[in-house]
Amino acid sequence: MQDRPTIHFDCRHFRGHIPCRPNKIHGYECGACPAYERAEKRLLIIKLGALGDVIRTSPILVRFRAMWPSAHITWITQSPEVVPSRMVDEVLRFDVTGVERARNRAYDIAINLDKEVEACALLRDVESPVKYGFVLKDGHIDAATPAAVHKLVTGLFDDRSQANTQNYLEEIFQICHLDFQGEEYQLDIDPIRSQVEAYSRQSTRR
Repeated sequence: MQDRPTIHFDCRHFRGHIPCRPNKIHGYECGACPAYERAEKRLLIIKLGALGDVIRTSPILVRFRAMWPSAHITWITQSPEVVPSRMVDEVLRFDVTGVERARNRAYDIAINLDKEVEACALLRDVESPVKYGFVLKDGHIDAATPAAVHKLVTGLFDDRSQANTQNYLEEIFQICHLDFQGEEYQLDIDPIRSQVEAYSRQSTRR
């Protein structure tokens, strides 16, 4: 019988049933892997949205990486192709497989930045002691913490929306109990970077 090798299940690079990046690129195995990093926190970001919405949410990753360099970050979305892979450890497509994988894990922090029922239900269902954003409660969408109330009510009432002076990035940082400090958009696709960033800046002002 073959001896079982060392497997670092707590490493931020661990990907479950497939080789991790250090193994794919360098051939490292867990036993003596110089790339081993214990995941100091596990974060889930739920931002389904269209391509532009996902891109203009990416500055939050800059802050998370500054706060927790060794965190394991999972992002579930309908636009996985634009999630910056160098900043995120796992990208899940919002489908039956992705939702089941997200639901059956434990996180230190789970964040839902969408007000769609299916996104709010996912935040309700995942295991996490800290939940930010929007959640399904008593059969309706609600704020997971008071920090999300502002964006909830501006979406419900036209007069409050028209009087709102916060831009999108200020709002999502507030939802995460942070303050926006000019963090930049993160993209992996350099040839279209300028075009998409211009679109994202325009969208932020809406």
